[in-house]
Amino acid sequence: MELAKTRMQMQGTGEKKSKRKLYKNSLDCLVRIYNKEGVRGINRGMLTTFIRETPGFGVYFLAYDVLTRSLGCEPDDPYMIPKLLFAGGMSGIASWISTYPVDVIKSRLQADGVGGVNQYNGIADCVRQSWKREGWRVFTRGLTSTLLRAFPVNATTFATVTLFLMYMRGGG
Repeated sequence: MELAKTRMQMQGTGEKKSKRKLYKNSLDCLVRIYNKEGVRGINRGMLTTFIRETPGFGVYFLAYDVLTRSLGCEPDDPYMIPKLLFAGGMSGIASWISTYPVDVIKSRLQADGVGGVNQYNGIADCVRQSWKREGWRVFTRGLTSTLLRAFPVNATTFATVTLFLMYMRGGG
């Protein structure tokens, strides 16, 4: 689905006259990629997604656990909900900061070949070419907007899940 999302976001970029969309929806996108590029095309960016997700989720849950414990998020605390929101938001930020450069590479690899020509020959080549053409800042482009989105999304997600679990266990 990450591949379909990236490809659908890329359709139409760089074209001057054509407004025709290549893909109707996510499923159509995946079918067309499979028909054109086979199994290898469908799995484009899978390794970088795995490299991003594994430490990213580790940081995500570890940061939430450490923050909720250090803030003393207890059911009888009148400030428990704001503390849960803060811990969740900061956990999302920590996760994205720790993995954002890999996410940039993942997106570039998944978008590679949209115009019919592949310019990258794997992860290391993508890192090398990106750094050479655009410098180290290429790995932080878009980070600010990602972090601005990450705080409220992860704050509400973690607080909602935590409060729901407490309620279901009879503690809330």
